[in-house]
Amino acid sequence: MKTIFHNEHVYETYLDMGVIGEQKVEVYYHWINGSKAVNCMDAPDPSGADVVAVLAWIDGKEIDITELLNANLLDDLAYECTEDYCGAI
Repeated sequence: MKTIFHNEHVYETYLDMGVIGEQKVEVYYHWINGSKAVNCMDAPDPSGADVVAVLAWIDGKEIDITELLNANLLDDLAYECTEDYCGAI
């Protein structure tokens, strides 16, 4: 499977995959620049990461596991990507 991503950033981390243990994954994300408030009564939109794919190498094969992850885990990964992008990690 040849995966092509354009204009993404990559964050590497490890996920616990049950019986096969912790596996290194690559999290591909877009960086979204937040917008400033138009008037003083509106809150600005925050900047952050938008996860577009999570890839793992299992048995020498690249596998897209994004659809297998729940929304909470994807939110956690987006938060980690945001911290990594901003240099907080």
